[in-house]
Amino acid sequence: MLCGTPPFNGADDNIVMDRVRVGKFSMEAKEWSMVSVLGRAFVSKLLEKDPKKRYSAQEALKDEWFTT
Repeated sequence: MLCGTPPFNGADDNIVMDRVRVGKFSMEAKEWSMVSVLGRAFVSKLLEKDPKKRYSAQEALKDEWFTT
């Protein structure tokens, strides 16, 4: 939603789904370069595979990306 390109990419749907399962994503596409450092950090925190480390909804709403 921030740049029009999902952070999980691959040559086909099976590769994309494998990357989603293992939590492997990339923000290297040129479209992501237009997203601020804070925006990319925010998305990374939302996509954290470990639920204990992943942002909760309350934490997400308090993120610096929203508050600056």
